[in-house]
Amino acid sequence: MDTQKKPVVVAVDDSQTIIAIFEATFEDCDIEFKGYCSTSAASPYLIDNTPDLLILDIMMPEQDGLSFLNELRQMPRHKDTPVVILTSKDYHQDRVDSKALNAVDFLIKPMSPKDLREMVRKHLLLK
Repeated sequence: MDTQKKPVVVAVDDSQTIIAIFEATFEDCDIEFKGYCSTSAASPYLIDNTPDLLILDIMMPEQDGLSFLNELRQMPRHKDTPVVILTSKDYHQDRVDSKALNAVDFLIKPMSPKDLREMVRKHLLLK
């Protein structure tokens, strides 16, 4: 019996399509994936749990990903949680803000399933 706990990857993106792409992409990977369509939907899980990798979209209607990351970084539990920022707009200031909040990577949509798997593997191996 395998007693190894699967790494947990959480994604927060207001696009159900993007969440579905993540689910399909990670289906055959040895990870546990949790997708949320808003920061308020993800908050209850993240208050009590620390994923091995968190993927945050920047542009969301309720609360943007960088503001949410800033809130998470105030919690001892998420001070060092590896976070990948995901966006459809490649703004220099977003990259600067992401780096200031210790994001480990910055991805531009659309991304291929292969790129997603490689990014997750890279950051889970670093942990």
